[in-house]
Amino acid sequence: MNNYPFNEFIYNRMSELNISRKDLVFRMEYINIQKGYTRVDDIISGNYPVGNEDRLAKALEVTRETLDNIIVEDKQYCLKLKQEEEKKKFKPFICAMMERRVPSPIFAGCMTDKLRYIWLDNDFMLLPEEEQMAFTQQWIVEHFEKNKGAITAFGKIMHYILRRDYDQKPEELQLFNTEGERIITPAAGLELTPGRPLGVTLKNGQRIF
Repeated sequence: MNNYPFNEFIYNRMSELNISRKDLVFRMEYINIQKGYTRVDDIISGNYPVGNEDRLAKALEVTRETLDNIIVEDKQYCLKLKQEEEKKKFKPFICAMMERRVPSPIFAGCMTDKLRYIWLDNDFMLLPEEEQMAFTQQWIVEHFEKNKGAITAFGKIMHYILRRDYDQKPEELQLFNTEGERIITPAAGLELTPGRPLGVTLKNGQRIF
Protein backbone atom coordinates (compact mmCIF):
# COMPACT_ATOMS: atom_id res chain seq x y z
CA MET A 1 0.00 0.00 0.00
CA ASN A 2 1.20 3.52 -0.82
CA ASN A 3 0.15 6.77 0.85
CA TYR A 4 -1.86 8.17 -2.03
CA PRO A 5 -5.36 9.43 -1.07
CA PHE A 6 -7.27 7.05 -3.36
CA ASN A 7 -5.27 4.01 -2.29
CA GLU A 8 -5.68 4.87 1.40
CA PHE A 9 -9.39 5.44 0.95
CA ILE A 10 -9.91 1.99 -0.60
CA TYR A 11 -7.99 0.24 2.16
CA ASN A 12 -9.71 2.21 4.90
CA ARG A 13 -13.21 1.53 3.57
CA MET A 14 -12.47 -2.19 3.14
CA SER A 15 -11.18 -2.27 6.71
CA GLU A 16 -14.19 -0.37 8.07
CA LEU A 17 -16.59 -2.70 6.26
CA ASN A 18 -14.46 -5.73 7.12
CA ILE A 19 -14.48 -6.96 3.53
CA SER A 20 -11.81 -8.85 1.62
CA ARG A 21 -10.64 -8.66 -1.96
CA LYS A 22 -13.04 -11.52 -2.74
CA ASP A 23 -15.91 -9.69 -1.04
CA LEU A 24 -15.23 -6.57 -3.11
CA VAL A 25 -15.34 -8.60 -6.33
CA PHE A 26 -18.79 -9.94 -5.46
CA ARG A 27 -20.03 -6.60 -4.14
CA MET A 28 -19.16 -5.04 -7.51
CA GLU A 29 -21.28 -7.74 -9.14
CA TYR A 30 -18.82 -8.91 -11.77
CA ILE A 31 -20.24 -11.72 -13.90
CA ASN A 32 -16.77 -12.73 -15.07
CA ILE A 33 -15.13 -13.49 -11.73
CA GLN A 34 -11.58 -13.67 -13.13
CA LYS A 35 -11.97 -10.28 -14.79
CA GLY A 36 -13.46 -9.02 -11.53
CA TYR A 37 -10.39 -10.07 -9.55
CA THR A 38 -8.12 -8.38 -12.10
CA ARG A 39 -10.02 -5.09 -11.91
CA VAL A 40 -10.31 -5.17 -8.13
CA ASP A 41 -6.57 -5.81 -7.87
CA ASP A 42 -6.01 -2.74 -10.06
CA ILE A 43 -8.27 -0.67 -7.81
CA ILE A 44 -6.61 -1.90 -4.62
CA SER A 45 -3.20 -1.04 -6.07
CA GLY A 46 -4.37 2.53 -6.65
CA ASN A 47 -5.70 2.61 -10.22
CA TYR A 48 -8.95 4.49 -10.81
CA PRO A 49 -12.07 2.41 -11.63
CA VAL A 50 -12.69 4.05 -15.00
CA GLY A 51 -16.20 3.12 -16.10
CA ASN A 52 -16.87 1.34 -12.81
CA GLU A 53 -17.18 4.29 -10.45
CA ASP A 54 -20.82 3.64 -9.58
CA ARG A 55 -20.13 -0.05 -8.90
CA LEU A 56 -17.22 0.76 -6.60
CA ALA A 57 -19.11 3.48 -4.73
CA LYS A 58 -22.00 1.06 -4.10
CA ALA A 59 -19.64 -1.74 -3.05
CA LEU A 60 -17.87 0.54 -0.56
CA GLU A 61 -21.17 2.03 0.63
CA VAL A 62 -20.26 5.62 -0.19
CA THR A 63 -21.83 8.15 -2.52
CA ARG A 64 -20.53 8.66 -6.04
CA GLU A 65 -19.74 12.24 -5.06
CA THR A 66 -17.50 11.02 -2.22
CA LEU A 67 -15.64 8.71 -4.58
CA ASP A 68 -15.26 11.40 -7.23
CA ASN A 69 -13.88 13.83 -4.64
CA ILE A 70 -11.28 11.29 -3.52
CA ILE A 71 -10.19 10.73 -7.13
CA VAL A 72 -9.83 14.48 -7.66
CA GLU A 73 -7.82 14.76 -4.44
CA ASP A 74 -5.61 11.87 -5.55
CA LYS A 75 -4.97 13.45 -8.97
CA GLN A 76 -4.00 16.73 -7.31
CA TYR A 77 -1.67 14.89 -4.96
CA CYS A 78 -0.04 13.03 -7.87
CA LEU A 79 0.40 16.29 -9.76
CA LYS A 80 2.01 17.91 -6.71
CA LEU A 81 4.47 15.02 -6.37
CA LYS A 82 5.31 15.20 -10.07
CA GLN A 83 5.90 18.95 -9.88
CA GLU A 84 8.12 18.57 -6.80
CA GLU A 85 10.20 15.95 -8.62
CA GLU A 86 10.47 18.13 -11.73
CA LYS A 87 11.50 21.08 -9.58
CA LYS A 88 14.34 19.07 -8.02
CA LYS A 89 15.64 18.11 -11.47
CA PHE A 90 15.05 21.50 -13.09
CA LYS A 91 17.90 23.16 -14.98
CA PRO A 92 17.59 26.63 -16.52
CA PHE A 93 17.35 26.63 -20.29
CA ILE A 94 16.88 28.63 -23.45
CA CYS A 95 14.10 27.21 -25.61
CA ALA A 96 13.44 27.79 -29.30
CA MET A 97 9.77 28.60 -29.90
CA MET A 98 8.58 27.11 -33.14
CA GLU A 99 6.36 27.82 -36.12
CA ARG A 100 4.26 24.77 -35.23
CA ARG A 101 3.32 24.14 -31.64
CA VAL A 102 2.14 20.66 -32.59
CA PRO A 103 4.85 18.91 -34.63
CA SER A 104 4.02 17.08 -37.82
CA PRO A 105 4.51 14.19 -37.86
CA ILE A 106 4.32 13.77 -34.08
CA PHE A 107 6.69 10.76 -33.99
CA ALA A 108 9.39 12.92 -35.60
CA GLY A 109 8.70 15.69 -33.09
CA CYS A 110 9.32 13.24 -30.24
CA MET A 111 12.83 12.74 -31.59
CA THR A 112 13.65 16.34 -32.49
CA ASP A 113 12.06 18.22 -29.58
CA LYS A 114 15.34 17.99 -27.63
CA LEU A 115 16.99 20.10 -30.33
CA ARG A 116 14.91 23.08 -29.20
CA TYR A 117 16.79 23.41 -25.91
CA ILE A 118 20.03 25.05 -24.84
CA TRP A 119 20.81 23.85 -21.32
CA LEU A 120 22.40 26.23 -18.83
CA ASP A 121 24.48 25.35 -15.79
CA ASN A 122 24.71 26.86 -12.30
CA ASP A 123 27.73 28.95 -13.28
CA PHE A 124 25.57 30.83 -15.78
CA MET A 125 23.09 31.74 -13.05
CA LEU A 126 25.90 33.25 -10.94
CA LEU A 127 26.99 35.65 -13.68
CA PRO A 128 25.99 39.32 -13.62
CA GLU A 129 22.87 40.08 -15.68
CA GLU A 130 24.88 41.83 -18.40
CA GLU A 131 27.11 38.79 -18.94
CA GLN A 132 24.10 36.45 -18.91
CA MET A 133 22.51 38.49 -21.69
CA ALA A 134 25.74 38.48 -23.71
CA PHE A 135 26.07 34.69 -23.49
CA THR A 136 22.36 34.24 -24.21
CA GLN A 137 22.67 36.25 -27.41
CA GLN A 138 25.76 34.33 -28.49
CA TRP A 139 24.17 30.91 -27.86
CA ILE A 140 20.92 31.86 -29.59
CA VAL A 141 22.77 32.99 -32.71
CA GLU A 142 24.86 29.80 -32.70
CA HIS A 143 21.77 27.62 -32.17
CA PHE A 144 19.83 29.35 -34.96
CA GLU A 145 22.73 29.04 -37.41
CA LYS A 146 23.47 25.41 -36.45
CA ASN A 147 19.86 24.41 -37.10
CA LYS A 148 19.57 26.66 -40.16
CA GLY A 149 16.58 28.42 -38.64
CA ALA A 150 14.33 25.35 -38.43
CA ILE A 151 13.84 22.03 -36.64
CA THR A 152 12.40 18.94 -38.28
CA ALA A 153 8.65 18.50 -37.59
CA PHE A 154 8.37 21.89 -35.87
CA GLY A 155 9.15 24.18 -38.82
CA LYS A 156 10.84 27.56 -38.48
CA ILE A 157 12.31 28.94 -35.28
CA MET A 158 10.25 32.04 -34.46
CA HIS A 159 11.87 33.31 -31.25
CA TYR A 160 13.52 32.11 -28.02
CA ILE A 161 12.62 32.05 -24.34
CA LEU A 162 14.98 32.04 -21.36
CA ARG A 163 13.61 30.18 -18.36
CA ARG A 164 15.72 30.60 -15.23
CA ASP A 165 13.48 29.01 -12.61
CA TYR A 166 10.90 26.23 -12.44
CA ASP A 167 8.30 28.49 -10.79
CA GLN A 168 8.51 31.28 -13.34
CA LYS A 169 5.19 32.33 -14.84
CA PRO A 170 4.93 32.84 -18.63
CA GLU A 171 4.83 36.63 -18.22
CA GLU A 172 8.09 36.50 -16.22
CA LEU A 173 10.09 34.74 -18.94
CA GLN A 174 12.60 36.70 -21.02
CA LEU A 175 12.02 36.64 -24.77
CA PHE A 176 14.59 37.03 -27.57
CA ASN A 177 14.41 37.24 -31.33
CA THR A 178 16.43 34.90 -33.56
CA GLU A 179 19.38 37.31 -33.41
CA GLY A 180 19.50 37.06 -29.64
CA GLU A 181 18.09 40.52 -28.97
CA ARG A 182 15.61 41.07 -26.13
CA ILE A 183 11.94 41.35 -27.04
CA ILE A 184 10.71 43.87 -24.50
CA THR A 185 7.12 44.19 -25.71
CA PRO A 186 5.88 40.86 -27.14
CA ALA A 187 3.40 41.05 -30.00
CA ALA A 188 -0.14 39.93 -29.26
CA GLY A 189 -0.47 36.17 -29.58
CA LEU A 190 3.26 35.48 -29.29
CA GLU A 191 3.77 31.98 -27.87
CA LEU A 192 5.04 32.24 -24.29
CA THR A 193 4.75 28.65 -23.05
CA PRO A 194 7.82 26.53 -23.78
CA GLY A 195 6.28 23.44 -22.18
CA ARG A 196 8.30 20.80 -20.38
CA PRO A 197 11.60 19.77 -21.96
CA LEU A 198 11.61 16.63 -24.07
CA GLY A 199 7.87 16.66 -24.53
CA VAL A 200 5.49 17.25 -27.40
CA THR A 201 2.48 19.55 -27.17
CA LEU A 202 -0.81 18.06 -28.32
CA LYS A 203 -3.75 20.09 -29.58
CA ASN A 204 -5.38 20.07 -26.14
CA GLY A 205 -2.26 21.62 -24.60
CA GLN A 206 -1.07 18.45 -22.88
CA ARG A 207 2.55 17.35 -23.10
CA ILE A 208 3.45 13.76 -23.86
CA PHE A 209 6.83 12.29 -22.94
